[in-house]
Amino acid sequence: MKRQKNWSRIFIYQFYHYKYTMFYVVHKTWYIYIRKRMPNNIMELLIPTGLAYWIMGDGSMHNKGLHLSVYAFSSEELNLLIKVLEHKFGLYCSIHNLFSIGINLEFIFDKNLRTNLDFM
Repeated sequence: MKRQKNWSRIFIYQFYHYKYTMFYVVHKTWYIYIRKRMPNNIMELLIPTGLAYWIMGDGSMHNKGLHLSVYAFSSEELNLLIKVLEHKFGLYCSIHNLFSIGINLEFIFDKNLRTNLDFM
């Protein structure tokens, strides 16, 4: 904080930006050119903490379940993700289309959600 001659306050804000190379590796895994894609090794990459972050960032509660926003992925990639969530976490999912918005969403049913997320 600096003071001028008439004793009024001037506030100065500074921001610093850091570049981490580990984020470049993650970005390169999920994006080809400018298109987001599902990595083939999603089974190894997706861990409970990562799923929790994904839900907090792109998830929303809906009735008795959870919507996970996955509109950037193709139907083949969504089917791969559904298999991974069922096999690795025991979460049974289906694809729902919101035609008014044009977004594909994945729905995780409530009956499995609470027990499996508590387990993680």
